[in-house]
Amino acid sequence: MDKWKLLDAILLQLHENRDVLLRSAEAAFQAATHEESIAENKYDTRGLEASYLAAGQSKRLADVAQDIDIFTRMKPRDFGKEDAISLGALVEVMDEQEVRQWFFLAPRAGGFKLEYAQRNVSIITPRSPLGEQLMGAYAGDIIELRKRNKIVEYEILSVV
Repeated sequence: MDKWKLLDAILLQLHENRDVLLRSAEAAFQAATHEESIAENKYDTRGLEASYLAAGQSKRLADVAQDIDIFTRMKPRDFGKEDAISLGALVEVMDEQEVRQWFFLAPRAGGFKLEYAQRNVSIITPRSPLGEQLMGAYAGDIIELRKRNKIVEYEILSVV
C-alpha cells in the first residue's frame, strides 16, 4: 500500500472536514452576534449558548488546521519485518474472530477513519490504548487490549 497516497487521502479528507467546520463556525458566529441572540430577560440564554457553540467550532477548526499542518509535513517510511512499530506505521491486525483491521499510527487525528485502497483505515495515536500496545511491537506479535471488561487479543499481521 502506497503511504504517500494514503497521506494524500487523509489530507483530502481533513481539508473537506476543515471546509465544513469553517462554514459551521461562521454560522455559529453569525448566530452568536445576531440581534435575535440578545437576551430578552435573565433566563434567555440563546446568545450565550450560541457563543459557546461558536467558541467550540473555532477550537475544532484550529485543531483540524494543526492536523493538516502535521500531515502535510509527514514523510512516510516503509517498515520491514525487523522494524518495530512507530509513528507512520500502517498496521494490519486480526482479532480472535479473524476480523482484519488496518490502523495508521499518527501523531494526531486519532479516531479519524477513511476508506483507502478498498480498506477501512483508522488513524490512531500512541496515546490511545491500542496505539500504546502497538508502539514497539513487531509483525507476528500478539497484543492484548481490554474492551468492556474483556481481554481481546490481536495478532499483528503486517507492518507497512
